[in-house]
Amino acid sequence: ENVIHVDGSVDPVRDAELINLELALSDLAQVEKRLERMKKDRKSGKANEAEGTALEKIAAVLNNDEPARNAKLDDAEEE
Repeated sequence: ENVIHVDGSVDPVRDAELINLELALSDLAQVEKRLERMKKDRKSGKANEAEGTALEKIAAVLNNDEPARNAKLDDAEEE
């Protein structure tokens, strides 16, 4: 009762949407960071191409405002 909500009122739907947005932005930041590392790994021949493909699919899903779990990955990409 004495805890003040950041937005001044409690709205579970808004709060859930905000949390999901923050999670998606964090996921996208991690995917982009890993893709940058993959580019460096490709130059040195250490890249895992299945991982690169998976990251690109996940980035596309996140850029379409969908959660990463909606990305369609094959078995090799899931590893």
